[in-house]
Amino acid sequence: MGPSKAGQGTERVARRVALASCVLLGACSQVLKLPDRVALPNVASCTPEGGCACAPGFEDCDGVLDNGCEVDLTSGARCECKPITWPTPPQGADTGGNTNEAPIVLALRSIAVKKDNKPVGFDLDKYCSCRDAADSPCPCATVCDCEQVPIADSCKPVGGAEPVCDGGGGVDNALEQLLSATAGFTGLDVKKFGDAAAAGVWSLLIVVRGYDGTGNDSAVDVALYGALPFDQDPCNAPGAKPAWNGEDRWTVRADALEGGTELIASNPMAAPKACGDTLKLDFAKPVLADVNAYVADGQLVAQWPAGVSLSLSGTSATISFTLEQAVMAGSLLQDGPPRPGGSDATWRFRDVTFGGRWPEEAMLSTLGNLSLAGDTRVCDNPATLAVALSFACPLLDVRNGPGGPTSPCDALSFGLAFEADEARFGSVRVASSIGDTCETKNVDLPTSCSN
Repeated sequence: MGPSKAGQGTERVARRVALASCVLLGACSQVLKLPDRVALPNVASCTPEGGCACAPGFEDCDGVLDNGCEVDLTSGARCECKPITWPTPPQGADTGGNTNEAPIVLALRSIAVKKDNKPVGFDLDKYCSCRDAADSPCPCATVCDCEQVPIADSCKPVGGAEPVCDGGGGVDNALEQLLSATAGFTGLDVKKFGDAAAAGVWSLLIVVRGYDGTGNDSAVDVALYGALPFDQDPCNAPGAKPAWNGEDRWTVRADALEGGTELIASNPMAAPKACGDTLKLDFAKPVLADVNAYVADGQLVAQWPAGVSLSLSGTSATISFTLEQAVMAGSLLQDGPPRPGGSDATWRFRDVTFGGRWPEEAMLSTLGNLSLAGDTRVCDNPATLAVALSFACPLLDVRNGPGGPTSPCDALSFGLAFEADEARFGSVRVASSIGDTCETKNVDLPTSCSN
């Protein structure tokens, strides 16, 4: 009698752990010499040095010979990439549970567009564009299994440009390529934006309401609030920086709340008079709310089909994004250090991915309005604007609306990783004007890369 299913599972886990350890320690031959490797399905032979070969017509898909060479090439199967996406909602009706009465307020404190030197994001278009190498049986880098994913472009690149290749697992994040390509030209540096968030120059508040505290909750309300510099809030001293201890009070942008846009129009210089002054707006009425958010296996998932605006600020630059079909997913954990004088662990939001589509027209407006040295904008010089478009337009890689592989790409894929720690609401303040823009200077920015 062979080993039980439980025993096989334990053995498989042990092999995976051993393989991971051997890679780090440079001793993989010891793992690959396991005698039962030769007996695995469709494995032809293993050398004394530990290398194993698949039988003709078969290949191993995930690079770990834990279940043999599982792909039968003679049957037409291929080794395809497993798409990286967000969890689906938990099954079953929501039971309510011990719902938190007070909102969980989390402030973003770090951002990145790459993790482990790979772009972060989601497979937004459900296509697998490009291969790492022409002869590679496994597209989309290293995240592979035998699930069938179309190997094609989800739309037609602008001007006959080469398709923008997906990252591992079909990840769509042309933003990372755009920022890398234009860093010397625009001065935009994601690391500096992250450092600025940690220092309190800017943040984004993620506010969770109605969560029952369990690993699966199908009825959660999640909202986003733009936050202004930490020391602009009367709750904080001039020059103060966040302590990231759960007590930090952040200034909320007026336009993040219902009625805030009207307030700005009538009183563009409105400022809080005291700590906690909301300028008669209501924190419980955010503009960007997903009342159908959920938690699945500890992952908080929220989606905003249209019109999510994000602004990243540094000490010398600010860039804004208006995204469509945005989605956010990450681990919501109550495992942080207690607040000063408290005993309950604080909340943290970890391994968060924020993905979406940056529509072509919004992207062109943002690039045109970017500030360069000497307080000039990209749009101030037609030649400079042409250079910016030459970087950006070929990177359009997804559709914002209906269409298919023969439809022109009209959006740039967006992927951002971040982490957030528990914080508190401070006061409400109207954001300062960014000064002259291309529009106020009567510069006509293109609305399409095809123009």
